[in-house]
Amino acid sequence: MALWIIWHGCVLQQQAGSCCSPGPETNCTNGLDDDCDGLVDGADPDCQSTCGLEQCWNGVDDDCDGLIDLADPDCGVLLPCWDGCSYGYVCFADFFCHSHCEAGGPDYDESDSDCGGIDCPRCAAGARCLSAFDCASGNCLNGICQ
Repeated sequence: MALWIIWHGCVLQQQAGSCCSPGPETNCTNGLDDDCDGLVDGADPDCQSTCGLEQCWNGVDDDCDGLIDLADPDCGVLLPCWDGCSYGYVCFADFFCHSHCEAGGPDYDESDSDCGGIDCPRCAAGARCLSAFDCASGNCLNGICQ
């Protein structure tokens, strides 16, 4: 049974000898459910960073700098792929070289579709992984991000 307490205007929940405060998880390494959602640390989506390299054609701010796609200077100028693309880039249907992290499948060193590896954003829970480095949570168990 949970006991709800109001302390200095903040709602706290007493559970199993520890307090938590409803809202985003604020400590992702203490082994506790700090935000009362039943999820602990890496299993809590609040602890899973989705920031990575900007993918320049998906309408999302992938690198969390507030700039989307071609408005982000990380996207630079796309080069035509008439003579092929440099390493890490793939020729798309628009005949421009795009990052392999936008190709829609695992390639280069990606562990799952457009995530993991050195260049691409970290993978979400449930995606394939080769090591903890591939996962947003930093936790790869039996080849699956936790």
